[in-house]
Amino acid sequence: MGYGLNFENERNGFMGNRKPIKTKVKDIIDYWIQYIDECDSNFDWSEADKVCWRCGYERKLYRCHIIPDSLGGKDEPSNFVLLCSQCHEEAPNVEDRQFMWDWIKSLHAPFYNTSFRIRALEEYEKIYHKRFEEELADRNIITDHALYKFWNLKVGRTSYHFGHPYGNISTITGNYKMHLDAFDKKYPNGKYLDDLDILLEKSFESLTDSICRLSTKYTYSVWEGATRNPYSLCISAFYPDARRHYGISIRMLRDGTYKMCFTRETNPNNIPRKNYTIEIGSKPDEILDRIEKEIQNFNAQYGKVYERKPFYFVVSPYWRRKNEGVE
Repeated sequence: MGYGLNFENERNGFMGNRKPIKTKVKDIIDYWIQYIDECDSNFDWSEADKVCWRCGYERKLYRCHIIPDSLGGKDEPSNFVLLCSQCHEEAPNVEDRQFMWDWIKSLHAPFYNTSFRIRALEEYEKIYHKRFEEELADRNIITDHALYKFWNLKVGRTSYHFGHPYGNISTITGNYKMHLDAFDKKYPNGKYLDDLDILLEKSFESLTDSICRLSTKYTYSVWEGATRNPYSLCISAFYPDARRHYGISIRMLRDGTYKMCFTRETNPNNIPRKNYTIEIGSKPDEILDRIEKEIQNFNAQYGKVYERKPFYFVVSPYWRRKNEGVE
């Protein structure tokens, strides 16, 4: 069966007669930067030599012919794009320049390293006739804490085909299904938390975000408790003149109210619960005002904090990315 395709020239192209490509990567970028708007692409021109132009993943890149060499494509900048090995393998071998760019832009994703995951979500819906996001919502996996625990569940292993260094779309989709199965095994009642506890968790996450933003103003670090002291935070900094850490720790109680204590610890998991003796209520604005007031008192008493980039050891993926310098 030919399916209307003519592979004769393409087969001849694999007979060993192809010459080495002379066009340089820099020349390809310098050419296309004049014509292609990065706004509807999967890469920025500043990183066009590191990120695949189609999938947006940071990988080793290859010069891919737009018009294949076997179809008379020339060795010149206008006839190449930069693709990872996986996208290079999937790239069209047709005598149509515009189709290559239509194909590249069809995989547009809002962030780097997400396009294959988006395709895997689409694959999941085709297989199970239900959106993966709906599966998560049915189980109350809708908070940062829930998602963090969900993606850290122990599941079956994945691999990739020999000669292909990356997992394909169906493998990513299968990994999603294995996580759901692992969740259902761990939570036989079908829910991560009941609705009331979800509301409390959301309120804690919102307060954590506000405290992290406040901490940037004073170069303070934030560490969230998880093992011994869930729903707790330490907000602290090192004062060189005093040669010590000083800070505040807060902990949310089961009824949604908070208690506070002063501490020299950076990790709230190391603070006994009996140390939390100062009641500070449940209103976020009042809690933030109290924390800022105590930070100002520390600064007045102990001088300047150690000038370094604060860290955020919290569940929120936004603040974890800030640790890595990602805005």
